[in-house]
Amino acid sequence: MPRVDETRAELLAQLAEIQAKLATLDDSDSPEHEENPPHADTGSAASYFVDSDHPRQADIALIEWAADGAIRRWTPQAERIFGWKADEVLGKRWDEFSFVHEQDIPLVEKSVRELLERNVDFNRCFNRNVRKDGTVLNCEWFNAVRRDDQGQITAAISLPHDVTERVRVESHMLHIQNAMRMITVGTARSTGLAFFQALVRYISESLGFRYVFVARIDKDSPQRARTIAFFAEGQLKDDFEFDLAGTPAANVVNHSMEFCAEHLQQRFPNDITLTRFQAESYLGTPLISSTGEVLGILAVLDDKPMEDRADIREMIALFGDRTAIEIERSVNEAAQHASKMRLRILTEQMPTVLWTTDLQLRFTHSTGAGLKSMGQKPNQFVGHTLFEYFQTDDESFGPIAIHFAALQGVSGSSEIEWSGRVFQVHVEPLRDPNGTIIGTIGLAQDISEIKRVERSLVQSEERFRRMIQHAPEAVVLLDTQTGRFVMVNQAAEKLYKYSAEQLLQMGPLDISPEIQPDGQPSADKSREVISRACAGETPIFEWLHRDAKGAEIPCEIRLLSLEENGRTIIRGSVTDVTEKKRAEESLKRLESELAHVARVSTMGEMVGGLAHELNQPLYAIQNFGKACGNLVAAEGEIDRDRLHQWLDRITSTAQYAGEILLRLRSFVSREPIHKTTCDLDEIIKTALMLTKHDAQVAGIRVEYTPAPGLPPVKADAVQIQQVLVNLLKNSFDAVLEESHGDPLVRVSAEPRADRVAVTVTDNGPGLPDGIPIFEAFCSTKKKALGLGLAIGTTIAKAHGGTLQAKNGPEHGAVFSFTLATALPVPDGP
Repeated sequence: MPRVDETRAELLAQLAEIQAKLATLDDSDSPEHEENPPHADTGSAASYFVDSDHPRQADIALIEWAADGAIRRWTPQAERIFGWKADEVLGKRWDEFSFVHEQDIPLVEKSVRELLERNVDFNRCFNRNVRKDGTVLNCEWFNAVRRDDQGQITAAISLPHDVTERVRVESHMLHIQNAMRMITVGTARSTGLAFFQALVRYISESLGFRYVFVARIDKDSPQRARTIAFFAEGQLKDDFEFDLAGTPAANVVNHSMEFCAEHLQQRFPNDITLTRFQAESYLGTPLISSTGEVLGILAVLDDKPMEDRADIREMIALFGDRTAIEIERSVNEAAQHASKMRLRILTEQMPTVLWTTDLQLRFTHSTGAGLKSMGQKPNQFVGHTLFEYFQTDDESFGPIAIHFAALQGVSGSSEIEWSGRVFQVHVEPLRDPNGTIIGTIGLAQDISEIKRVERSLVQSEERFRRMIQHAPEAVVLLDTQTGRFVMVNQAAEKLYKYSAEQLLQMGPLDISPEIQPDGQPSADKSREVISRACAGETPIFEWLHRDAKGAEIPCEIRLLSLEENGRTIIRGSVTDVTEKKRAEESLKRLESELAHVARVSTMGEMVGGLAHELNQPLYAIQNFGKACGNLVAAEGEIDRDRLHQWLDRITSTAQYAGEILLRLRSFVSREPIHKTTCDLDEIIKTALMLTKHDAQVAGIRVEYTPAPGLPPVKADAVQIQQVLVNLLKNSFDAVLEESHGDPLVRVSAEPRADRVAVTVTDNGPGLPDGIPIFEAFCSTKKKALGLGLAIGTTIAKAHGGTLQAKNGPEHGAVFSFTLATALPVPDGP
């Protein structure tokens, strides 16, 4: 080190000056000399080393020893270096207090003997000293003796120089040099994976880092990386993947070195890898390719704080560059190897034949899996001419003619049949690096199977077209780009009453009304179903068409997406459902008639109870009428208030009777199903009114508590009343047969999302096993037709739900069905 050499030269010059001045120093040990040694001689060596005007000598002290080894002079520099004050050491020998490191005492004793016992005036010693506070120092001592006229030693002068920092720096530099040498030598003969594994090992072992890894960034997922070499705790470990986000590596991949001396996990709390290794410090450098792309990361971690040293950073960056070069080389080598392998596979395994000829059209090479189909081996005909191979002298023969053309610089292709196979042949001129034609190179692909498939495909397409043409349902093919039909079959012509030529100038919207029966515009619905078909679905939906005469045709359509010559074709199968619709309407009428018959039948069963329900208001009217007559016939003044009160009771009771009759009339009406916005609470109360008498006569308690905030429903009120009446009557029969406690029937209604659930529960014997109670004419009662639950199932289905039944959690049966809530009517503008 230049600074060390400079200091040493200064010390030697100063020592020479000391030796010159020693001759003039007063040898007296007078008290004055001892009490004020710094001022004894301002030109002496002692004054030189205690003078504060010489800061460069701050780490150099002067100590004077008596002939018996006792300390006679101890400068302030000595106090600063060793921590001992002058009054603590004056008069003491060096071995009388903890001044020399115990392991270096023999070395100091040898140096002292050399001065005292040999005829030398100067020596140098390097040893460790101990400060007063226990700190160990590395010191370099320059020692000289002073003699009298007889040559006897009268004193010794020592110049101790604190070189602790110099030793530390030299030691670290030596360590770095050894580490560089170790890593360089250890990786010099390695490439690929061996290089990466050697690199992480030698970095860890030479620099003392606990964890070292090289990681590659995933090209498909740039936010993830995977180690390709990982050295931990003295051995190579399994590779692992990690996310870059939230880790110190995230900054590294942005082309910058990342260093964290301590508290690493606190800075990156979401990095599970750091937690796994209990990492405290980190140093990472990007691996940058020759094109500037970040290929990966070289990083070191430790479980203790890390010193920030420029030389360590430079070393990691240096080997990061070397690692990037090796990764790039490995990638290129792998790509070249893969390319060679692909070329070999291409030439040896693909179903082709590759050959070359010279200028005389002699084979010089032949390869390819296609030779096998010809019963030949690679290079079997090398040395033979094309004339010999094809057994002809005709130069105009197709395969030979294109080779002659290639010798003239003209490429050529032809399709030939040979050995019962069909080949597509292409021949090019073969040129040397200078561009001179030296022969031909040819490639022949066996297309026999392709030809067979093409013929089969043509036949299959023809069969497909014939099948479509004669299909019983109408079939159309629609081009999604133009929106027009590209093919229609005979059934489509018959259905729409247009000729094929006319239909091929149209699209679906040209033969449809603007609005479909469900209220959706035809254009919007058409886009929706075609988009679903293009997405891979097979939509089936109802559609209304119009034929050439304007007649409406209800249809059921099934769509299927097909690809043809790079365009999307939609195949539509169209079925006329006019008769099906008529049958459905007829079925609905029959179901309505059956439901009406069932209601009339039910009303017949309940006629006694209904008569009692009407007798009560009629009897009340009669009594109030007689009371009014008596009040008018009585002598004296008429009590008008009471008369008005009784007349009001007659009016309200008559209205109640009329309401009962209105509900009964509605219940037994034959009107078709008509869904409206209804009050479900009112529907339930009507059903309870119709069955109230039967429950009272039988002693059955019926409970109904309206649910708060019950929304209106979309339903046919009469039909829902019919379902409830049938369920209530069935529950009455069940609890009369057997009940757990007093006969009890509960009715409830509660909202469920966009529907309302209605439930009828009883405490009877529960549902019978093995009996299909929802089938028509199936009943557990002897005198019943078994139509109630079957009709209820039909009504529930017509309302978009199902009628369900199950046993209660403890006993009895639970019947339930759901109704759609009525959509809220939007406010007007």
